[in-house]
Amino acid sequence: MLKLFKYGHRCNSLTFLRLTSIERKKIPIVSEDLHDYLFKNVSRSPLDKNRYIIENVEIPELPKLYSEGNILKHFELLGKEMNMTYDNYLLKAFEMNDIPKMPEEWNFDVGWTKYDLINNCPKKVDYPEDDFLIFDVEVCVKDGRLPTLAVALSSNGWYSWCSERLIKNTPVPPYSKINHLIPLESSNGNNKEKVVIGHNISFDRSRVKEQYYDHPSKTAFWDTMSMAIAMYSVSDSQTTFYDKKDYNIAVHSEHSWLEKWKESVTKYNLKDLYNFLVPLDDEKRINIDKVARDLFIEGDIEQIRDEFQYLTNYCANDVLATLHVYQKMYKEFMYRFPSEITRYGMIKMANVYLPINQYWHTFQEHCDNDSKEVTSGLHIKNTYEKDPWMFDCDWSNDKNLHLPKWFLNCFPKVKGKNLDDAEIKLRSNELPKVFGVCYGIYPIHFIKNYGWGYLKPIERNGILPKKLPVFDVYNIPEKEILNVINDNIKKGMSEQEEKNKPVGRVGSFLFYRLPHPTNGAGNVGAIFSKSYQSLFESKILTPTRGTEIANSIINDLIKTMYWVSFRKRFEDELPIWKDDKCDNGVIAPSVVPAGTITRRSTHKLWLTATSAKKDIIGSNLKSLVQAPQGYKIVGADVDSQEQWLAAIMGDSIRKDKYIGDSLFSYLVLMGNKNEGTDLHTVVAKQSGISRNVAKILNYARLYGSGPTHAASVLIKHNIPENQAKELAQKTFEKTKGKLGVYLELNQKYKEFFLPWYKNTKEKSDWESLVFVNNRVFVKISDEVNKKLDRNIVRDEFVKYARTSLTNDIPNSEMENFNLLLNSIYKDCFKNTQYKLFYGGIESDTFNFLNLILDEPELRTPVLKCKLGNGFHPRPKYSVGSLQFLNYFKRSITNWVIQSSAVDFLHMLLLNMEWLCQKYNIDARFCISIHDEVRYLVKDDDVHRAALALNLSNLMVRGAISQALGIYQIPYTTAFFSLVDIDTILRKEVNEVVTRPDQTTVESGVALTYDEVFEKTQGKLSN
Repeated sequence: MLKLFKYGHRCNSLTFLRLTSIERKKIPIVSEDLHDYLFKNVSRSPLDKNRYIIENVEIPELPKLYSEGNILKHFELLGKEMNMTYDNYLLKAFEMNDIPKMPEEWNFDVGWTKYDLINNCPKKVDYPEDDFLIFDVEVCVKDGRLPTLAVALSSNGWYSWCSERLIKNTPVPPYSKINHLIPLESSNGNNKEKVVIGHNISFDRSRVKEQYYDHPSKTAFWDTMSMAIAMYSVSDSQTTFYDKKDYNIAVHSEHSWLEKWKESVTKYNLKDLYNFLVPLDDEKRINIDKVARDLFIEGDIEQIRDEFQYLTNYCANDVLATLHVYQKMYKEFMYRFPSEITRYGMIKMANVYLPINQYWHTFQEHCDNDSKEVTSGLHIKNTYEKDPWMFDCDWSNDKNLHLPKWFLNCFPKVKGKNLDDAEIKLRSNELPKVFGVCYGIYPIHFIKNYGWGYLKPIERNGILPKKLPVFDVYNIPEKEILNVINDNIKKGMSEQEEKNKPVGRVGSFLFYRLPHPTNGAGNVGAIFSKSYQSLFESKILTPTRGTEIANSIINDLIKTMYWVSFRKRFEDELPIWKDDKCDNGVIAPSVVPAGTITRRSTHKLWLTATSAKKDIIGSNLKSLVQAPQGYKIVGADVDSQEQWLAAIMGDSIRKDKYIGDSLFSYLVLMGNKNEGTDLHTVVAKQSGISRNVAKILNYARLYGSGPTHAASVLIKHNIPENQAKELAQKTFEKTKGKLGVYLELNQKYKEFFLPWYKNTKEKSDWESLVFVNNRVFVKISDEVNKKLDRNIVRDEFVKYARTSLTNDIPNSEMENFNLLLNSIYKDCFKNTQYKLFYGGIESDTFNFLNLILDEPELRTPVLKCKLGNGFHPRPKYSVGSLQFLNYFKRSITNWVIQSSAVDFLHMLLLNMEWLCQKYNIDARFCISIHDEVRYLVKDDDVHRAALALNLSNLMVRGAISQALGIYQIPYTTAFFSLVDIDTILRKEVNEVVTRPDQTTVESGVALTYDEVFEKTQGKLSN
């Protein structure tokens, strides 16, 4: 009977989404030869010449893939090959059941001692020769940052290591050298691959000798803390939920998910993680004593020496605990992160290697001197007690940042932020005092619970209101306040008519509230706001010392903030010097390879330091990383990485799966700022806002921000609240689109439903359809907040079938026909409702992100990494699952994009290492800072390394595209826009950087792909 459902008009393919007046141009893509290299053996649609144009690009030497014509399979096989040995050792560590007995007494001797498996007899060894080790290092903090003792464990026995300082009481060395560190490999250079496992292993790695050699070690460091963070940790925004005690779910039903959620997450320090993973009745369970740790932090070397056996046992117990948590996490981690590429990437991300030179020594002294010079000019601190405005400010220093607390209150969320980037908080109660604001002739003053007001002298013989409260203000400088009033009178400033009665008394003054813009007698919370702009313009509110104080306090302190914030972090680094003059050294910083839930690497200094900024003391810190003679630092920024990922995700759910099919993707690939066709300009024009504001909103929206947040951003840019809300809603409708209720069309009715829908509905209805792979979602209603009582689309379809086909049905078939109509009525659509977007520039991307939330397990599209418990949606229909999703949906969608960006980076590092090995390119991984990678490369190989980076970018983008079902590579993203070749670490090669000796570092070189090809003739081989 289904053959009866025909429609006279042919169902054409989807047209391009047209939401603006932008005329689409053909998208330049790489040649067929490159497409065949990547996708030849993959089933794909022929090239659509109406959409794309072949770009005439030079083809480089192409290495043979592990799977020819299938780039995704190549990466899978390459990951297995490159990580095979390390994976085997990780498996061995997991399978180690017979744990050697811990020694009853530890050998008090310099260097390594191995303890016999049978009787624990100590034997001196040069280093542990085992394939894998569980490892922990302890440091006497009062001595500095060099290792004091260490313990290691393998299936072959226990090991301990002691420093010469601990055993022989040698002096603390003035400079750290390689021979002060812990050897883990043979000194003859014949080293094999091994794995060293530890909790926060990057701290221990920084104290391992071979990590500072000129040629990279084959030892891989595996971090159990990163495993825990990726699976079980909570974000900063969730900490308040995690720390809630005795929470009454009956009262707070919106948190009904909390109890079950807390059972699935933990803090990632070793003790908390151990208690989370190891049951109390586990026969292997040990007691973790963290009291001993305080001796390493607060005790001196003599105390550690006296407590040697106790403290070495403590270290050994940490090793045992690390093994336990590793074995508890191993299977789950392998399930959640199945790709060898992920494990390779985590190992590589920890192997950071930063060359430094003699400027490291003088940098701190130089910054300290500059900072003192600036702050010495802040004479107001010595006289603030007599200042008419700032006498009651908190001038005590913050214990961490060593700056006046009142000053830090001028900035939002100062803690952990680069203060040079912080925007001034205009609602701060300190700011009007800094600028000495007066209302008419009277200085303004702030009183808690009363807001802003002004101080007017009590007239002699004046009659005071009865029961006027007296505000207790300590040491008010009455004489100085009167002087300000008299000076203002002399300047011809006018006294304002009192609109309110005084609300209190402050010393010899009456306190009047400032007039409230809407409620005359209400409290005024902020005067640097839109509401009071007219009072400033009419000189009723006047800053009396704007230039003087702004220059002497705000600007000067901002100059010092960066260095104040980063000075301790700088001191905590461990530079290791290779020569007696300390002219050449290396830092192997303690980078956590997966330090966030999104699996981004973290480091408190190197991954948070900003680019050099003029007059900001210490901001050129990154430039201290300087290539030694004969080498260059070569690297690139992944162009618009997260925008490209978001765009291609949107394309992947379009009907035809073409790159650039969605308007968002097209704008990312083809948008031109100069032509006014880039995403930010298009959104700005459609929403009536500036391009800069549109750019802020675009990135915020990409990471899950909603209209409310967008409105708050607009308000900060001096747009009135009502207008801001209207603009935010308009912007979201143009970009994200409108939200509708969707149902999935049953597959067996698709070929009949779609022609009917296309020919009977409005064009906008047809364009609102959502195609995901072979699935079709149909908008049933715009009322997303109402219960769906009726499926009008289904009813109309059934009605069409009944009325148009009844006459063609013979009476003998009428019963079957009615049964069929009933079946369509029941089964045409599946039951699950979806809230999806339509009609917006970015609708496809956000629909991809919304639909991925419906999966039982939320994983990245490429390497299939699973979201950790902290943010993973609760099981469908479980208690509180919807409330949980409402709380954290923004963070979850953010994770999909950012964690996919980490997949991109891991794949790039893997492929780059393969090419460098294959073609003998002398390139060593230096560091990755979010979307950029840097390598230390021998001068003779810099251009081949630049070509390898470009080819790796092409191959990674090809693999990600293939994973999402897309087989076109646009020329604009195929290669890096520029590859930097430089002598120092900096964001841009032409960034002006001044050394501590006041000389300027020469600019580096930034090469396009064509320039790299010209210099190498496209050859990776020598």
